[in-house]
Amino acid sequence: MKNLLIVLCIALSGSLYGQAEKALIKSVQAGNWEEAASYLKDRVDYCIDDDQDYMKKADCIDNLKNKISEHGVTAWKEVHKGQSKDGSSSYSILESTSSDKPLRILVFSENAESSVVTEIRLETRG
Repeated sequence: MKNLLIVLCIALSGSLYGQAEKALIKSVQAGNWEEAASYLKDRVDYCIDDDQDYMKKADCIDNLKNKISEHGVTAWKEVHKGQSKDGSSSYSILESTSSDKPLRILVFSENAESSVVTEIRLETRG
């Protein structure tokens, strides 16, 4: 799990934008779930495949932690990142590279008053 976290952190460290999602991912990689929760909006749009819900940040973190563990993910690669033209939002998309049960994660943040993660989407593939 630590390897997954380190790889994910390195993959995202080069970007100058998307600070909330990078900080969240770094915290997840370090297994610091309390810190990870601090980067989330109070209620997060949380999706797994076609199942979408708004969750309190603590519930979102618990679910994310369980899904990563359930899928046995130990390494990630960043496949895409982007930012809106006005800089008000950004996202990162990551895919697991070392699991028999692949997992793809999109982390979306808004940079209005302060950068916060407002949406997390998980796509399972197996």
